[in-house]
Amino acid sequence: MICPKCEIEMNKIQGNYHFTECGLDNVYLKGALFKCSECGLELALFPNPEEFIPALTKFFVRQKERLNGSQILFLRKAMGQTGSALADFLGKSRVEISRWENGRAFISPHLDMKFRSEVAKKLLSEQEAREVEVALGDIFLHRYEETTTMQKITLTQSWSVVGSELAVPA
Repeated sequence: MICPKCEIEMNKIQGNYHFTECGLDNVYLKGALFKCSECGLELALFPNPEEFIPALTKFFVRQKERLNGSQILFLRKAMGQTGSALADFLGKSRVEISRWENGRAFISPHLDMKFRSEVAKKLLSEQEAREVEVALGDIFLHRYEETTTMQKITLTQSWSVVGSELAVPA
């Protein structure tokens, strides 16, 4: 890869890249980075959105914690929905959706489950959506936590979930 500033060949290194470009503050890409020996610029290879969005979607809809605002915003945008359309679907005002997405209010457990179910139907395969429905039943009956977390999500090239972190292909 050529450095866009210095126009020299960049060195390939291993490391973590804070992937704020995805709209979430807690997502990191693990693996190959490119670093310019001249100016120090580091660049990562960004994941294909067709793989990245379903990977994060699967992670978010199966987590036992309440969805936080940035996750709701990410999932809404991934579905291609406006705030007004989501408000209509959930029977809430657009202002309430905005409060959730800005972290000024929290989504109720019932609407959290309804939203996750809709996200799974729209963004995942039929089989994955059915699996999510079963997992949601277990989560909301036995393990739902009304707290929200901002756990670090590390993506590697395998796009698989490992424990509480999302491991994505290198």
